[in-house]
Amino acid sequence: MNSAQISVAASSVSPLLCDISVKAAQGVGSETWRGLPRDVGLLSQIWNGAGANNPDDPDVLNQSKPYYDYAASAPAVLVPTLTGGNGSFFLVTSVPQLPVTLSSVQVAAGSTGEFVVIDVKIAAPPRWPATASLNQHWPAVPAAPRALLDVFAGKATHYDYSTVTTAGSRAYGLSMSLGRSDEQVSHVLVFVRDEQKDFTVTVAPGSRPTLCNVAMCGVSLVDVPREQAGFVRVLNGDASDYSYPTGYQSGLATLIFALGNGLSADVVDTSAPAPQGGAFAYAGLLRVLFQGQSYDAPGMATQALTPAAVIQGARLAFNGRDDAIRGSMLFGALIDSPPTDVVSGG
Repeated sequence: MNSAQISVAASSVSPLLCDISVKAAQGVGSETWRGLPRDVGLLSQIWNGAGANNPDDPDVLNQSKPYYDYAASAPAVLVPTLTGGNGSFFLVTSVPQLPVTLSSVQVAAGSTGEFVVIDVKIAAPPRWPATASLNQHWPAVPAAPRALLDVFAGKATHYDYSTVTTAGSRAYGLSMSLGRSDEQVSHVLVFVRDEQKDFTVTVAPGSRPTLCNVAMCGVSLVDVPREQAGFVRVLNGDASDYSYPTGYQSGLATLIFALGNGLSADVVDTSAPAPQGGAFAYAGLLRVLFQGQSYDAPGMATQALTPAAVIQGARLAFNGRDDAIRGSMLFGALIDSPPTDVVSGG
């Protein structure tokens, strides 16, 4: 084992992160880890496979587990805390499995040091022009970690969500058979480019209870599955087994983008105008996480416009294969004497 090699290098993304490469003895494999936090507690959890690669994991949200993109699949932007954060940072990340990903983040100073202004750009949905995007402008966001996360989770009772603007598009909600009132969960969201000046949609009974007829902006979609995954595929022009009206996939489907929530639920009939969604709908397109030992850390720092990129990931190369891993297969991480911030002296 003495011939094993471990090297730690600075991350090109941030001084708060590091890259680690490991080469085991006797040719039993090598590992490459990117974007590990330098905080030894967080690093050891991730290294030993005790992190979570789902930003919605309850253990991530309650801080019992750190988030880490083991599979290197989610573009993200790291935003540091203000001075004194002891290695903590915010991570603005794409949502795994969504067909739209984070494109860029910018954080500007707010009216006082207690607030920041956050601009987010989400890449264009698959049928939209590449030059289009889903934009979010969040003014006067509390910079403190817990308060900031509450804003993006839709839980901040003292934040004025009506001030959030979404240049270039707006969102509408179609109700589903779920006993929830929040827009991200109880609705299929339909994002509409501003090029479509007027947006109208109704949902009516189809030829069977499991089907519905959708009339949208003067176009009729007959016998669309009510089950939300199938409903979304048809609206987005992606259902290969559906008979579309002529010109739909190259026309209206390039002006709208339907998004479900992955749960088992059916779209219900609606004859009234679809309610227009706001900040909550757009917040569902990304996740904002705090990575640190305590929510008492300093608030979010300002940051110039930063393109999103895949900044984390772990891989094992062995016997001609190169695979993503969910924890080190070669070594365990053990903190023999955890460091502290206490300084002693005479």
